[in-house]
Amino acid sequence: MPNPNPSSTPARPLFIYGTLLSPRLLSVVLTGTSANAQLVLPLLAPASVEGFARRALNHKDYPAAVPSAGSRMHGYLLSPLTRSQRKKLDNFEGETYEPTSVTVHTVQGNSNSNTAADVTLLLPRPVQADIYIWRGDPDQVSQLPWDFELFEKERLDDWLDIFEEMPDMAGDSDQEE
Repeated sequence: MPNPNPSSTPARPLFIYGTLLSPRLLSVVLTGTSANAQLVLPLLAPASVEGFARRALNHKDYPAAVPSAGSRMHGYLLSPLTRSQRKKLDNFEGETYEPTSVTVHTVQGNSNSNTAADVTLLLPRPVQADIYIWRGDPDQVSQLPWDFELFEKERLDDWLDIFEEMPDMAGDSDQEE
C-alpha cells in the first residue's frame, strides 16, 4: 500500500481564540481567499479551554493566550486539519506563539432536541488539541481582555485585504513536506 502524501495526512486539532475566529480570515489562511469561508465552517466546533485567558496586546490587533488559573477561554476547535493546513496556520501565527497541548471541551449535538440521547451529546466532550500560547515579550500583554467584535468591526477588512494579497503562506498544499 503506498504511503499517503504527508501534507494531506491529518494533523492534531487546534483550539483557535483570536483573529482566526473569523471564518473569512481563517479561509484566507487555509485556502487563499475569503470567498471559501463556507468551506471552513464544517471544520469548526464551539469549544473552551480552562486555565487560560485571552488578553489584548499593547498596540496590536491580535490577542495572546496566557495562563490564568480559574479562567475559561471560549473559541473554536478546528479539525480535521491536514499537515499542510497546519503549516499555514503555524506560519500565520509566527514565532511569538508556541503550539502547546491542552484539553479542549467541545459541545456536540442539537440543542433543540428533547431526547435523552441528544441531551447526552450536548455535554462537554474533552479533546486533546494544541493552542498557540504567547511567547513574546510579557510586557506587551495587557490586563484587558481582547475584543473579537471590535476587531471584526474595525480591523478585519484591513487584515483580509493584506492577507489576500500575500502569496500562499505554506506553498502548494499538494506537495510533500
